[in-house]
Order: sequence, then C-alpha cells, then structure tokens
Amino acid sequence: MRPIRKLFTFVSHVLFYFLAVRFALHMGQSHNLAALACDCLILSGIFMILASSQFVHILRSYGNIFTRLMATEFLSWGLPLSVVAYAASDRPSIRVISAIQLLFWLYFAYRYQVNKARYEKQGCGPVPLDTCIKIPVQLPRPGDAIGTGGQMARLLHQGVAHTETVIPWEGRTMLFSSWFENGAFLNEVPRILKPDPKYPNYLLQRRPAIRADQVELMEYVVRSMIAQNAAYVEKLKAQRLGYPAFLRNYLDRKFPVTGYDWLGRYTGRRAPDHWTCNVVYLEVMRRSGVEVVRLGHGAAGLRTGWFDIPNTEDLRGDDALHLVRNSEVPALLAAESSNCQPEVVSDPDFEQQVSALVQSCTNIFAQRSKAKAGPVVQASN
Repeated sequence: MRPIRKLFTFVSHVLFYFLAVRFALHMGQSHNLAALACDCLILSGIFMILASSQFVHILRSYGNIFTRLMATEFLSWGLPLSVVAYAASDRPSIRVISAIQLLFWLYFAYRYQVNKARYEKQGCGPVPLDTCIKIPVQLPRPGDAIGTGGQMARLLHQGVAHTETVIPWEGRTMLFSSWFENGAFLNEVPRILKPDPKYPNYLLQRRPAIRADQVELMEYVVRSMIAQNAAYVEKLKAQRLGYPAFLRNYLDRKFPVTGYDWLGRYTGRRAPDHWTCNVVYLEVMRRSGVEVVRLGHGAAGLRTGWFDIPNTEDLRGDDALHLVRNSEVPALLAAESSNCQPEVVSDPDFEQQVSALVQSCTNIFAQRSKAKAGPVVQASN
C-alpha cells in the first residue's frame, strides 16, 4: 500500500506543477478570467483528490516532517485557488464546484489544527501528548527502537531523531546504531537514556515482543553487520589511496570513511554493508526474521530506494512499534521488576529453517574437508 500511495503522490505532484506552469504561460497571453477560473478549479481539484485520499494518513502521521510539509503545501495552494476560481467566474456551475472545494479545504484545515492540538513539541519533534520522554533504563528490550531529541543529538554529535536499536549482547541489553564518526557502533543504554529531562528521548516498543529464537539470532546478526561494516571501511580506504591527493583530501574532509552511509543520509539509498542509524534498525530486524515496515521505495514508489529518506518518524508508522506513554510506565516497570516475561511462541518453521541452514553448512564443510584430504588409498598385505 505504501508504494502505491507514494506513486500516486508523485504522479499527482508532477501533473499539478506541469499544469500550473502551462496555465500560467497561457494566462500571460490570453488574460481570460473564465479560463483562469477553470484552471484554478482543475489545480485545486488535483490536490483535493490527493488530500482526500490521504486524509487519514496525514492525520495519523503528523509527527513526520514530510507529512506536515505536504499538508502545508495542500492548504497553501488549495485555499487560494478555490477562492480565485469562485471570484473569477460568474457561471453557476463553476461557483458551485469551487464553493465545494473551498468548504473541503476549510474542513481539512480545521481537522488538521484539531489533530495538531493532540501533539506537543519536544526535542525530537512533535509527539502525541503524554509521550514518555524520560525513559527508565529498565524498559528497553531487544527489538525496540529509541529516538533521541535535539539536545541528546547535539551531545552525541548526531542528527536530530537519531535512532538506537535495542539488542542483546553477551547476556545484557545494549544499543546498536550507525554513528557519523564510528559507523556501526555498540553503546551502553545509560549513555543514551539520561535521567536529566533536558535530554528527551522516546521509546518505540515492539508489541508483541519478538520471539526468543529471534532474540538469540539478533546477536549473531549484529556481529555479522559489524564485520561487514569494518570490511567496507577497509575497502573504501584502499580505494581512496588511488585517488589524486586533492580529491582524496576533499572526500576525507567532507565524507570521512567511518562506515556511515553519507549518501544514504541524503538520498535514502540502502547499502548492504554501511547504513544510516534508521536503516540499521530495519536491517537488524529483517536479518533476524522480524517483519518491519518497508521503507526506501523511492520518490515515485518504484522501489528505487532513492530520495525516500528513512527516518525515525517513519518507524512510528509500523503498527508493531508502540510509542510508550507516561501512563504506561508504572505497569511496565512493575512487570520488569516481577520478571514477568511475555509469552514466547516458538515458530517451528523458523526453527526448521535454522536447522536446515546449519545442516547445509555442515555438509559443505565436510565435503570441502574430504576434497582437501584426497582419495583414501588402502594398503595391501
């Protein structure tokens, strides 16, 4: 559904601005008020269809900056165009349609403002009222995601809404992410979840919790990702040694080799061995057999992965990730203190897949050992 929505949004915007330029050039030559009214009616109608088709999505994803920009764009164009269409024509049919469009835009603006009142602006952007921004260190569990606020991001020298993935690591809970200066990086939970309220964070808790076999696999996944990232850094450093000195110095200054995906940060491209902090969460979950929201389809929804920057606000669109509220914290802490673990349901298909993978690897190693040993020659008496 998400690729279809993005494709429809992309095509509608291309059509809108193409017609807007064409109508503006034509109006500069004709100066016909009746034609102006029809042109404004068509343009307002394009955005009205687009806004009505995504009405619920816009209200639900208000915390996403791209959604807020799109809603502002709709109102900035739709209201003036419908007013001009009504005022520039004396035909009853045009006036009736433009009046309907004007009523729609007024209703859209009213609902948008009412929905805005349900959010409060924190250091990590608008979040729903009662969102817990002072997270106890006992709450995060493997599979959760932590979004940092602006003050915390500046303290860590990361971007606003920097994402940390909660993982198991050698018997304890750790955080894993991709940092500007380190690339794939492990972190202690208390370093991010500080008790000082001037460093707000929010917790996206996966519900239901991931299974025990997925938690066990997650640590191996993280180890493999760290190894992949280190190999990428070594490879890129070796490649840059062959560049001219001025180019190598420029790239090292603007895009240092740290294992962080600088290109993906600005384009949304997803690489196999270096990532942004948000893509790290998606990769860890995907490789651990956990279904997550699909991001990175591209501007036109054509699965190009370009110009579709995954961010923490998009992770809120995952129905399995729940934004923890203040009213829920006491019950969650009580469950943690009493060692109330969620019921673990084992998936036999998942266990069979892992067993088959281990068996196939064992067979491959056995065959290679036999091939290296060569044929066995029996001694004759």
